[in-house]
Formats: sequence, C-alpha cells, structure tokens
Amino acid sequence: MCRPPKMSSKDKMAIYPVSIVVKNTLSWNMLISLHIQTGQVDLTLAQFEQMNARDIVSWNTMITGYNKHVFNILALNLFSKMLEESSLEPDRYTLASGLSACANLGELNVGKQIHARLIITEFDMSGAVGNSLICMYSQCGGVLKKIVSSGIHPQP
Repeated sequence: MCRPPKMSSKDKMAIYPVSIVVKNTLSWNMLISLHIQTGQVDLTLAQFEQMNARDIVSWNTMITGYNKHVFNILALNLFSKMLEESSLEPDRYTLASGLSACANLGELNVGKQIHARLIITEFDMSGAVGNSLICMYSQCGGVLKKIVSSGIHPQP
C-alpha cells in the first residue's frame, strides 16, 4: 500500500492558503493554530489581533502555543489579558497553560493567584489542571504537602 510522504509543518504551510476568504472565528482559529504550530509567533499574534471575535479556542491556541515554543512570558501576559479584557471564563486548558507558564518562569505568586481562583470557583483540579498545579508548586519551590492537602490527586 502506498502512503503519502510525511510532511513537516513548514511543508504543510506551502499547501495551505496564507489568507482566508471567510473570516469567521473558526477560520481564524484554524489559521492561527496552523501558524503557531510552525513557530511563526509574530505572524500568529498579528492574526490573533485582527480577529473581530475571539472564543476560548482562540485564546487557548495562543497561550498553549506560546508555552510550546517557550514564550512563557507572552503566554502569561496573554492569560492575564484574557481575564481582564474578555468575558470568557478560563477552561481547563487555559488554566493548565497558565500554571505551566508560571512553573517555567518561577512565578509562584501568580501561580498562587490561579490556584486561589481554582479554589474559589470550585474548579475540578484533577487531570491536567492538577498536574500543572503540582508542577508549578514543585518548580517554584512551594510545598507539595499544601497541594495534597488541597485535595488534588495527580493523574498519570
């Protein structure tokens, strides 16, 4: 059986249009996702800024993309901007990415603020959010005992 050759992200870029005809949230999200995966951070941010309406997927794509490419300060700034400027509530992906950026930057105080938000909103801290919280405290020098006493149970 013949299989198509594996293509790198940059090769895939060559076959996709660089602009979109129908400019709705879904098409913008697809475009920024494609560009952030190839590491084109400046282009992705410019496209994100052009969006008329952003949904949680738009924000998460940018924040997780910044984390993936080790632009943790930008990820954390965008996380804060989402909380301040949009009416959207962060979901588990947003929160896990925010905590991951805090862990990578050693931002214990910001991480504690996110943790407080989780407690106040009674957010489910299992799975990725709980794991990110544990990583944040362990990388920032926090006490693991505090995490366990919070009722967080990390999952493999």
